[in-house]
Amino acid sequence: MNELSEKLDRHEEERKRLDQMREEWISNVSHDMKTPLASNQGYAEFINDSATDLTAQELQEYTSIIKNKSMYMKDLLDDLNLTMRLRNH
Repeated sequence: MNELSEKLDRHEEERKRLDQMREEWISNVSHDMKTPLASNQGYAEFINDSATDLTAQELQEYTSIIKNKSMYMKDLLDDLNLTMRLRNH
């Protein structure tokens, strides 16, 4: 009986540890999304304010950065979505 109780305690500790790791990961994903979001917002505002002054090459460079940051955010959201689906199913 003691052995079974110890085993259950170990499993409960492992579950708590995994829950904490998942919560930390979700928090990190949220934080990691703020940086590219701020970057996208800054570049979009810059393009909007300077549209007539930008060369075609500069415009291409800035829109490429926005696209890459957006794709990174999409990947983070996909990972977060998968995590939540696995947790709930």
